[in-house]
Amino acid sequence: FVFRPPSLACAILGIGFVFVVAARWRGLWFAAAVALIVNGSQPFVYLSQINRFYSMPLLMLILTLGAIWTPSRSGMMTIAAGLLAVLSVLSHNVIVVVFVLTFLASGPAFWLGRASSQVLIRSALAAAISVIMYFVYLRPLVSGWASTGNPTPVLVSFTAHAGVPTLALAGLGAWLSLTRADDERSMLWWTLMFVGGICFL
Repeated sequence: FVFRPPSLACAILGIGFVFVVAARWRGLWFAAAVALIVNGSQPFVYLSQINRFYSMPLLMLILTLGAIWTPSRSGMMTIAAGLLAVLSVLSHNVIVVVFVLTFLASGPAFWLGRASSQVLIRSALAAAISVIMYFVYLRPLVSGWASTGNPTPVLVSFTAHAGVPTLALAGLGAWLSLTRADDERSMLWWTLMFVGGICFL
């Protein structure tokens, strides 16, 4: 009981935030589709019940990406992105990789005019904070851990957990975003994030 209510609260807040942002970004149908995919995904339904802390890192990651992409030029949003990055990395250490990928995707997206300078600055800040936290805090913390390892190949586990339909839709969306004119400039950034994640795995 102690673990499940906070996990449930983080999950509800995360999905609610995703739905509102997606609706404002691309409309109600898009928001409904995103919410359906996330709510029905294996990590959200199955893994979050076994490893009950997963919904908190998801919420922190969603909030940080929201802060990075907020159109406001206020310095407060940059500070918020930095603070949320700290909380995200503390909630799960693998998020370090996501923030590095965020910065690596923001560079080409900015150069091609698909991301603002604020996105580049905030993603650089999140990546720098997470890398510093890795070397100063996380690496010494986990250096003594022993792992039995996972006999299943990483890409097989990733495909099983993400789901073939979701990966197929992500691939289709990436292809459409690169081959068709679209007023939504950030799709190139999301495509680079997707490809970078696959390469990391």
